[in-house]
Amino acid sequence: MSDLATHEAAAVFAALDPLFKPNPQGQYRGPANYRGGDNPNALSIDLSRGGRYFDHVAGQGGDVVDYVKAALNTDFRGACRVIEELTGRPIAAGQRQRPRFSREILIKAERFQIGLLWRIDRHLEALKAELWRQLDAS
Repeated sequence: MSDLATHEAAAVFAALDPLFKPNPQGQYRGPANYRGGDNPNALSIDLSRGGRYFDHVAGQGGDVVDYVKAALNTDFRGACRVIEELTGRPIAAGQRQRPRFSREILIKAERFQIGLLWRIDRHLEALKAELWRQLDAS
């Protein structure tokens, strides 16, 4: 059983099924597109139960990991990798969270932020000087 939050489970289901639109209670009923099904009520998904699904025609169901395994015809590790890419965090117990950005990207972002703040500060100083000139002129 995965420990995904409701919004994370919804993001995974939506990424794999473009028709996935749950009702306000977090429930969805539709065709099992992952296997080419055309029965409009074959697939039921319940986000309120931790992201459980059940394919009534195929007679199979489970959690989000099981859905990804069935939808992409992959194993547990492959399903976990897909979910990790979609949610941005590890889902298997004991895994260390990988950084989403490399050290170099983070350094560049920090430098950009410093430069941007410096430019904003310069513009504010110019605006203040102009306002003081206008006040002194009046």
